[in-house]
Formats: sequence, C-alpha cells, structure tokens
Amino acid sequence: MGNAAPPGIWDAGHGATLIPLFKSDTAALRNVQMQKELIFIDLYKHYAVIKGSYWFYNHGTKTEKIRTGYPVNGKYWIKNEDQVTFNDLYHLRVERNGMAIPHYKLEDYPDSSWQKEFTSPQVLESVGNWYVWDMDFPAGTATRIDVYFIVQTPASLTQGYGRKEANAFEYIVQTGSAWTGRIMEGQLIVNLKDGLTIDNILGVRPIGKTAYRNNQLLYSISNLKPEPGDDLIIWYEGSSDTSIASLVPADLFASVNQTDTSILNSTELITLEKSDFDTPMPEWSYWLIAIVLIGILGLIGLIYLIILLIKKIAKRF
Repeated sequence: MGNAAPPGIWDAGHGATLIPLFKSDTAALRNVQMQKELIFIDLYKHYAVIKGSYWFYNHGTKTEKIRTGYPVNGKYWIKNEDQVTFNDLYHLRVERNGMAIPHYKLEDYPDSSWQKEFTSPQVLESVGNWYVWDMDFPAGTATRIDVYFIVQTPASLTQGYGRKEANAFEYIVQTGSAWTGRIMEGQLIVNLKDGLTIDNILGVRPIGKTAYRNNQLLYSISNLKPEPGDDLIIWYEGSSDTSIASLVPADLFASVNQTDTSILNSTELITLEKSDFDTPMPEWSYWLIAIVLIGILGLIGLIYLIILLIKKIAKRF
C-alpha cells in the first residue's frame, strides 16, 4: 500500500498576477501599486485561454525599473494543508500600453546576474521556471500591462488515498500582495466554451464569492491585500485530452478579447454555491473496511463464547 497523497489539486491550468522577482528591485516596489486587474478567461474542455490586463501606478518621483516574472509551473498553498500544483503555460504574449515587449525564460535572461539576485516569492514553491521581462513605470503615471497565454486543464484531486480525475483552472490572486498597497479593483470573467455549462462546474473556491449569468462566471475583489484564501479555483468536468498543438493562438486571443463585459453591471447574477471537491474512496478501501468489520464481529463472538464458557465452569463449582 503506497503513501497517501497530500491533499490538493495536481497539474491544474493557471493564471497569476504579475510578480517582481529580483532583490535589487525591492526599493522600487515601495512606489509601484497594482491598482486594478481585469482578467478574461475562455474555459474549454481541456484548456483555457487567458487575457490579463493590469494597471499599475508609480507614486514615486522617478521612473522605476522592475524585472517582472510569471511562473511557468510550480506549487502554492491554498490553506495550511491543501496545495495546488500548476502546469505549463504556452504562447505567452506580453504588451505594455499596447506595444509588445520581449520576454525570456529565466534561464535565457540576458543579464546573468539574475543567478545572484533572483528570489522566488514565498507564496510559490518548486517553480520549475519563469518568464521574465523588464518593465519601466514612469513617475506619476499609470502603466497598463496585458498578457495572453494558453494552459491545459486536465488535473487530479487527491485527499488521502482518494483520487478523482477531472479538470481544474486556478487564478493565483495572492501574488498581487508583492506590490505596494492594495488592489483597489479586480474582476475575473470566465466564459464557458466548447459546450461547457454551469452544470459542468463541480466546485468553486472561495465558496460563495463567484456569481454567474448564463454561461459566464464573475469573481470580483476590491480594496484587497490578497491572501491564500482569495485565489480562484474552478474544478469542472471537461476532457482528459492534452493535445494543444493544433490550436491557433492568434484566433483564440482574438476570441477572448471579445469577452462580453456587460456582466460587470448585471443585476441578474446568481451566486454559484458549488463545492464538490470530494474524492471517491479507492476500491481496496471498501475491502479493508469489510475485513475490519468482520474482525470486530469475530472478536465480539469470541468474547461471547468465552463468557458462556466461564459461566458453565462457574455453575459446576
């Protein structure tokens, strides 16, 4: 019998707030606030397409240069005992105020000093690699950053010896705490695609904080210094297919860009109360329970026979 797996979600598709990665940028971070984020997510049966838009404001008196990163894969904690491991992202595109900017895998970053300065955020562990790019934030000015990418969503949920296969997407809000101040406004709009409906959603965390209208989900935050419990996780019935080679990123990015934002002002939203994160017990566990019960019944029967035997012996004397 193998060891029980740690509770959590494995190989989920993911998105996250942009993360500053170098120690020498710490001073600059005191001036730059991520004021707003607007995230569009097209959720398909076995993958998701993400557009993340972020508005930063430099409260300082000079331009701040910060090297910013995005995790390729790794692990983070949603509670003390629950973890999420997330899978690779593909076809990353980064824009600053509408203009594409170059980005690199960390191992290919032109400035080799990163090996001495790089510091992985505490909220993320075992990150296999990062994308990184250079960012300028002019003083007293708002800067908009847009990112586009694709992730696979086939995943597994484990609890002890229980395991269930389905699909998962999570958006890591807590990484936004690395920037100064609070996130004043944030909306995540999820568009269910590829025939998916609300009926395919098994569970959503945080419970009770996501609403829906037709085939759109909305998760909102405001005036927040995010913590682990603020991360959005969607556990749903999709497909175990892992092929994405035939996808055309340009078409998918154009589609997610057309997200209907009228849900932001809708008065017809319904709170989504789904929370099925349970896993079935493995078949052998039922046999184990049966054997234990039979053993207990046998022990009770043996004790009963011993009592009868003692009573018979006592009558003779």
